[in-house]
Amino acid sequence: MQLSLSSLFITIIFTAILILIFNALLTCKKSYIFFRTDFLSVLAIIIVLRLLFPIEFKFTQSIAVAPIMNPFYNIMHYKFHSFEIYNLLLLIWVIGIIIKSIEYIFSISQSNKNYKLLISNSVKLETNELDAELDIFPIFSSKFLYVPTVFTTKKSIFLPTTLYTKSELNNILRHEISHIQHHDGLIKHIINLVVILYW
Repeated sequence: MQLSLSSLFITIIFTAILILIFNALLTCKKSYIFFRTDFLSVLAIIIVLRLLFPIEFKFTQSIAVAPIMNPFYNIMHYKFHSFEIYNLLLLIWVIGIIIKSIEYIFSISQSNKNYKLLISNSVKLETNELDAELDIFPIFSSKFLYVPTVFTTKKSIFLPTTLYTKSELNNILRHEISHIQHHDGLIKHIINLVVILYW
């Protein structure tokens, strides 16, 4: 396994094509007849994994595309004030990754502060009247919220002070609990990692 300029280039081209296909399938309503959600999930996983691992494997068969790759290599290795273009772009890329990482760490820190603020200004709800399968995570009510919110990493659900019917409350909680059980927070972190790498 190795990471090279060509493997990175091929990864970007390959995943760009897959993303276009994925987007077309999502936006074209007629495709819903032919493609199930599990197919779309597998396609999304393939895209994310390929972006996370832009490497050439031992079994990889490279296709020589000299008219494209030779000029590409020449441009990348052209020297500009003793710096190869490749090294200059790599430096810019790394700086971008560092900046995006700092921004993301700051957003996580802000989210934790918001969680603490919500906890200190919330009331824990009594869940005696809920169905047993819904009484598995702490549920809070807060006047600072206008819509139901879930903190997947804290496994806590926050509701606005709106009065809901039992049916509405059950449906809302089922929805929020599914976010926790499907590890949506972890998936969001992985996608953000991909965004940081390919800013």
